[in-house]
Amino acid sequence: MGSLGLTEMVVCAAVTLAFPVRGAIGFGAATVAIPIMAFAVPVTLAVSLVSLLLVLTAPPPVFWDFEKVAWPEVLKTRPFSVIGVAIGLALFSNSGDAFLLCSLGVVIITYGWVGLLHMGPAWQGGVRWRTGAAALAGLGCGCLGAVYGTDSLARRGIGALDGLRHFAYN
Repeated sequence: MGSLGLTEMVVCAAVTLAFPVRGAIGFGAATVAIPIMAFAVPVTLAVSLVSLLLVLTAPPPVFWDFEKVAWPEVLKTRPFSVIGVAIGLALFSNSGDAFLLCSLGVVIITYGWVGLLHMGPAWQGGVRWRTGAAALAGLGCGCLGAVYGTDSLARRGIGALDGLRHFAYN
């Protein structure tokens, strides 16, 4: 059996770094792994591999915290998430690797800026805004989840709204 090449070592390092982050804070594996893996493998392969690993590791935490999930809030986003996933899958399958790599850079930079800008208190929107925020969250999370295996950017940006600060959990 031969030694590992650079590509295999980068993939192993990305997974080794990313999944302890997910284990420690409950999210972030794709946000850590995909940009690292994109240096060594095509973005489509990185997203597919990380998404498969996330699907295999996702069920236990859902069952552990089943009663803590704010199901009415989750159900508000579901129809929009399905539409977002369809848009994201169409974009993922019809775009070239160069476009996906460049747009991944934009997503990472935007995620950093959103994190820096939302360090203050949540915006206090009224009840009327929550339906629109749920629609935007569903579309954004579904689309980003399908294209990049992560919905962190959409969830963090929409999470700044009062009604959806913790829209997945009570």
